[in-house]
Amino acid sequence: MDGPDLVELYRNEGYAIFQNAVRPDTVALLRRELEERLHRTFEKYGFDVPSALGTPAFGNNTPGRWAALVPSRRPFLSEEVIANPRVIELLRGVHGSLGSDYERYAWSLGLIGSDTPVPAAPDQFPHRDDRRGCLATANLLLVDVDETMSPTEIWPGSHLPPGTEFHIGEIPPDGPGDLDRIVAGPAKKICAPAGTIVIRDQRLVHRGTAHHGHVLRPMMTFWYQLAGPRDRVPYRWATRFANAARRVTRGMGVRVKETSPARAAAFWHAHRYGCNVIAMSLSDRDEQLEIPSELWESLSDDAKGLLRYGCVDHEFSDAYRRARSLPLSVAVMSEGVLRVARTATAIVLGRGVPEP
Repeated sequence: MDGPDLVELYRNEGYAIFQNAVRPDTVALLRRELEERLHRTFEKYGFDVPSALGTPAFGNNTPGRWAALVPSRRPFLSEEVIANPRVIELLRGVHGSLGSDYERYAWSLGLIGSDTPVPAAPDQFPHRDDRRGCLATANLLLVDVDETMSPTEIWPGSHLPPGTEFHIGEIPPDGPGDLDRIVAGPAKKICAPAGTIVIRDQRLVHRGTAHHGHVLRPMMTFWYQLAGPRDRVPYRWATRFANAARRVTRGMGVRVKETSPARAAAFWHAHRYGCNVIAMSLSDRDEQLEIPSELWESLSDDAKGLLRYGCVDHEFSDAYRRARSLPLSVAVMSEGVLRVARTATAIVLGRGVPEP
């Protein structure tokens, strides 16, 4: 299935799957580099790697799952990875189906990262990543995923209320029992070979399932957002403050004993805050992850368009400068103060990650 049929599947069901989307040698290189980076992270924060790989409470996202950004270099920013032709074709088709009201909009690439459940990671709670249809998440599988390897479970069609025509606006909050009714319906576990890209509407109800395998299950994660002339981003001084606040939050977590629920809460607050700031910034490629000019010049126009809000050798684009917002910057800093305070409270009271 491709072309208009795939666009219609995405609009109606909220997802699409592309097998053999990325070359095997690129997939192998990505897997090796991500696993090496993850083990260095374990060592940096004082986690014992063997026990971490069997301890479901370990993780900075949800129990047993580690999310991280990746550096601005190949293979992570390879053309076939960040601007895969099959993904670009689908995104263009979805954009084109929206009509003339969205002519001045274009897709941007907000996040380039990874998501890795460790062995013994439990089921996640079914959830939506966002309530807005202008956001899509793509995952590149770096290992063959079967029923034992924590496949993502989705509820097709759950991205929109029943009887609603496709749109990219925000859907209403779920009422009492709404998620229970969705989860009681037909579900699909996405089992697929390495090199597969799965893309889904961020409103789609989904979860990571339990990891019954014996090795890490790394995958790349990308956030695509259909951004327009009214979208705004925080000033860079606000994102610098956010990066500092995240370091403080993680640092507080490192200082408590590894088995404390408060440690997981500290890493969780740092992770959630980082995700929120990235979503508001339309790019995770700030001064800490700036794109080298040599790499930038080698990218296609499609890839450059996706990364237009990022930093290239200390320079920011006109798109970023036009979108800067003081109120949004204040909101970023206010959340940072709140996250640090909540982390400190969790440590003093010995609390864990807040209930979903």
